[in-house]
This record gives sequence, C-alpha cells and structure tokens, in this order.
Amino acid sequence: EPKGLAATVGSIDSSICATQALFNHSADDKLFIFLPLSLLQQRYWVYSALVYGHDVVLSTYQLAYYALSREAPTVVMGVPAFFETLRKAISARVEGDHPVALCHAVIEAMGARIRYLWTGSAPASPDMLRFFEDCGMAIYEGYGMNETCIVTKNAPGAHRRGSVGKPIDRKHVSIDEEGIVVVRSAFPVNTRYLFCAPGDSERIFQPDGSVRTGDLGRIDEDGFLYILGRADDIVVLTNGRNVLVRPIEEKIRTCPEVENCIVVGSGDGRLLAILCVPHGEAASDAIKRHIADLNDMSRPDERIGRFLIVEEPFSIENGLLTSQYKPKRRAILARFAAEITQTTRGVS
Repeated sequence: EPKGLAATVGSIDSSICATQALFNHSADDKLFIFLPLSLLQQRYWVYSALVYGHDVVLSTYQLAYYALSREAPTVVMGVPAFFETLRKAISARVEGDHPVALCHAVIEAMGARIRYLWTGSAPASPDMLRFFEDCGMAIYEGYGMNETCIVTKNAPGAHRRGSVGKPIDRKHVSIDEEGIVVVRSAFPVNTRYLFCAPGDSERIFQPDGSVRTGDLGRIDEDGFLYILGRADDIVVLTNGRNVLVRPIEEKIRTCPEVENCIVVGSGDGRLLAILCVPHGEAASDAIKRHIADLNDMSRPDERIGRFLIVEEPFSIENGLLTSQYKPKRRAILARFAAEITQTTRGVS
C-alpha cells in the first residue's frame, strides 16, 4: 500500500549542502541518475544542479548502459545491482581478466570523465567494489531512506570499504537496544506520513523526532556505520535460533549462475534458498556445489538445507523487486509457493 511523504525545504537544503561540502560538484560535473524520481534522494541531485550549477542526466534503468557511454558523466549514482551487472558484462567480454584490458573496457562503457561512483540502497559486494577500484574508479557507499534522506556517506579522505560512511553534517546516528539504526536530523524530512496504512507513521517516526529505520547496524570506533541487514531479514528457526540471512544471500549471489536470491525459513528447522537462475536446470549442479561449499564454511544454523531454482526474473514489473531493486520476500514466497512445496531439493 503506497505511503505519501512530504519533504521539508530545510531537510532538502541541509542534505544538498552537506553533500556539496564533501564532493564539491562544479559546472564541470555531470551527474547521471536513473532510478525513479519517486525516490527522494534522486530528486535531490536535480535540486543540487539548480543550486550549484552542475549538469544532471536523467535516464531510465533500461536505457542507462546506452546513455552512459553517450553522455560521458563525471558521477554515476546507481544501486549495487547496476554496477554488478556492468562488472559481469565487462568481465565476460575481456578474456583472462587482464587488468589493463578491464580498465579500457570500463572506460569504454562509462566514459573517460568519471570522478567517482556512488552506490547504496542495497548491499554492495566486496568483489564489485574492488573491481571498480582496481580499474581506477573510486566507488563510495552511502546510506539513507526517503524518511531521512542522506544519512551517511563515504567520501574522499573518509572512506572505509564495507561501511556506508560517516554521518553527514547535521545528522546523528545511534543504535538502539535492539540493534536498529536510529537517525536524528537538525532538519527532519518530516515527522509523519501524509497518508499511509494505520500504524505505519508510528512505527518509524518517533515522538522525539527521530526516525527508527528498521535497519540493523553497528558503528565502529571511528564513527563509520555498517548496515547488517533489515530487522525483518532475521529468520527465526523452529529451534528458536535467530539467523540474519542477508550475509548468506550475499555469499550465494557470488555464484555466477545466480542472478538474485532470497533465504527464508523452511518450517523444518532449516533455511530455504529461492534462486533466480536464468539458465535454470542447466546450472543446478554448479549451484548445488556452490551452496555445499558455503555450508561447509558456515555455522549449523546458517546452512542452506533446501533450495529452489526459478527462471522467472525478480523484477519491478512483476512485483518481485522494490523500486530500489530489493527483493520482496513475501511476494516471492507467494509467487513460488506451489514450487516450494513440490520441487525444492536438499543439499548434501
């Protein structure tokens, strides 16, 4: 059910000023964005262009790879899946993973003017981050949501791979007793939704003006924030153990045959993986070996007991991904309920 949210002018101004202080965008910059403008942070770059005089290129996701080489931007804002797809496509074209050839292929795909890449909204794999860094392109993770806008960013001079950066100016981050990230802003986006399902505003907007994000996190000794997953990413097994499944999903996605996946409880004390695999059954043996190898390195409660291969892609169009390209667990479970019952297989 859709929610409506109004953003205050103060929150917009504060966020774009804080980001400008970190990255100093100028008239020579061209920022490339392609996610829906219903995502507040995407619109902030349009507002930033109006204030600071840099250019901004708007594209759709479907045309993004074509537009990249044509427009030669200096900054690319994209979800990890976008950069991961680009990495895989480039690696498939370059034989032997030769570093110089890979760098040339990346420049050919993205243009020669890149200052930096920015990613967020979902977990980024270390291999993807390392790939672009090895090709000479700085890639920074950040964190935020519509209800908070930009909260933290890695930036030149303050960058720690694996983290989502330090809080930007006028944002304060803490971790509550349940491990959930709480954000306080000098200029809040808002204190409630304009419209929503009953109880939604109260779950996220707190009486003291803070936002309880629903994301699990930790803050290291230097103030860098690490996002560990969503609170609803915790699966409670029948033995009562709590398992955070996001790190398991990230490891499964390192298998080249797996385009996307979710891990859920199976009701029998084991974890179940639902795998989106374009090549279907032809890849089943490779996937089974991959999961078995992961199981060998995992604690008993974190091992995959059964898995299901599906060829239907997880996409926004079929309702299995959010607008930020995150899997919708309940929708995926509902879509493949019959297959889960009939055809899941075990991992020896």
